[in-house]
Amino acid sequence: MRRAADPAGRLAAELAEAVAELLTDPRAGQVRECEAPDCVLLFLPAHPRRRWCVAGVCGNRARVARYYARHKDV
Repeated sequence: MRRAADPAGRLAAELAEAVAELLTDPRAGQVRECEAPDCVLLFLPAHPRRRWCVAGVCGNRARVARYYARHKDV
């Protein structure tokens, strides 16, 4: 049931509902930390080899850093 509330109250309710769903999900043990050094996000991987919360952001930064590290002294 939806009730009228101020935006902050709705946000808090939505977050509480999402957390409750995550904690009761059988996959809760699969939650991982993003492997990007400057990222603090957690994510539920859709694939077992997934390493970053958002491949297009954190994953891309990691790939670019590896590329530059390999080609720095060439």
